[in-house]
Amino acid sequence: MRLYYLPLLILLLGAVSPVCAKERSHVRIDDIESWLNNDVYMVRGDLDIRLINPVLEALDNGVALTFAFDYEILRSNRWWLDKKIADISQRFQVTYHALSRQYLLTNLNTRSVHTYYSLDLLLDALGQIRDFPLIDKSLLEPDELYIVRMRAYLDYDELPIPLRIRAYSSLSWRPGSDWISWPLR
Repeated sequence: MRLYYLPLLILLLGAVSPVCAKERSHVRIDDIESWLNNDVYMVRGDLDIRLINPVLEALDNGVALTFAFDYEILRSNRWWLDKKIADISQRFQVTYHALSRQYLLTNLNTRSVHTYYSLDLLLDALGQIRDFPLIDKSLLEPDELYIVRMRAYLDYDELPIPLRIRAYSSLSWRPGSDWISWPLR
């Protein structure tokens, strides 16, 4: 008699799985811009960062997560490939301390640490790029066109080895944005 329920169970799981497949951690660049301020090009932008299991579960169990914001500055070349002028990476580490029930956001470039009582507040702060110095104007040729590219992602190469192996085979461990480009003005 129990075998009669097996096709129904398979049918129900098949109907539910596409909905669940769309739910996963992600990093998306919503808005980004650059401007010149005191001869330094600055960047401002907003990212949407969302974590769900298994990434969220790992964080809550003491695994540190490293996020990277990579920038490339390219000199546009009409007849050949664009030439990379600079690579800049801004890295952040997110940790959870169960004893104090606080989330810590560490800027690995500056070593500044901020604490948050909820992960949502931390992810909102991480997703706000404010006045990040990109490159000094004196390093660029005055009459050339330059393009900035950016991407943001969870750096799964920084995970502990057992989780890193999982990350290589599962998209749920690799939230990240595509490269986006805009002219440097």
